[in-house]
Amino acid sequence: HIVCICLFLTSIGTLLIATSFSMTAGRLYIDTVFFCGVSLILFSYHRFAHTFLSEQMLDIIITDKRVLYFNDSLFLEDDEHEIHLKKIVNINIQSEGFLQRFFQYGTLWFDTGDGNLLLDRSIGYVQKPQEVATLIRHQLTSQNSRQREKSNMNSHSN
Repeated sequence: HIVCICLFLTSIGTLLIATSFSMTAGRLYIDTVFFCGVSLILFSYHRFAHTFLSEQMLDIIITDKRVLYFNDSLFLEDDEHEIHLKKIVNINIQSEGFLQRFFQYGTLWFDTGDGNLLLDRSIGYVQKPQEVATLIRHQLTSQNSRQREKSNMNSHSN
């Protein structure tokens, strides 16, 4: 989506700049059209660059209690999502198509045991999703062993 919008805005900006050079109207009007064209081109360029870089630098934080990830998009979105480790039963990795496999990108789907794979329990555009899933599985294993130790200590103290 964003690529098409940026290309469209760049085309309109280029058209406005070209139109401003061929105008014979007043100087203020020509400068305004030129400024609008340059502004559209700069906005679309920065929007495209920010979107590209934002998807390249997905923020995923794995703690001993939960997995945090952030969605951000220039001025439109700045969301934080979390999935508690105690709710995760399994992690599925989905890479579709040649490009995702070639660039080692994929989607992590978190199965919480209810049989549904919902979008709010997934992280898209994860680079090297197998490595991230391994880190989360390691954290799950550590948490489960800590819980067993805690329950063993409680049962021995009684």
